[in-house]
Amino acid sequence: MNETLDLDDLLCLCCPFSDPTIQSFSQLKLLLEAVFKCQMEEVATLSRCMLRHYADAIHIQTFILACHFSAEE
Repeated sequence: MNETLDLDDLLCLCCPFSDPTIQSFSQLKLLLEAVFKCQMEEVATLSRCMLRHYADAIHIQTFILACHFSAEE
């Protein structure tokens, strides 16, 4: 499955209106990569919190991704 980052998801994190709807773990991974690549620190905090949604279902992948983006909590 080839997923691409929807720029709207990234921009939704920057505006105060609504958070993006993340449909999959891979979509969240792409979003986190873009957030950190663009050095969007305020948005990074919100994005890290989105990881918790996946922690129970796919805990190993979530833990690895959290470690990669320094979101171990």
